[in-house]
Amino acid sequence: MGKGSQADIASSYRVDLRTFQRGLSRFNETGQTAPRSRGHRQALYSGKQLKALAQLVGKHPGNA
Repeated sequence: MGKGSQADIASSYRVDLRTFQRGLSRFNETGQTAPRSRGHRQALYSGKQLKALAQLVGKHPGNA
């Protein structure tokens, strides 16, 4: 396969060895190289609700 130890490869990319190992493990399991999505909450309002909220705030800007 490749040349060099995991520590050498991690060092060449300037990442911690453990970070490299997690990424390698994820690639071996899923084939994905993209970072995992972070745990953001679902938006409270979307679509029509968001538009209605924007209109309400627009009508009463001092109360927001």
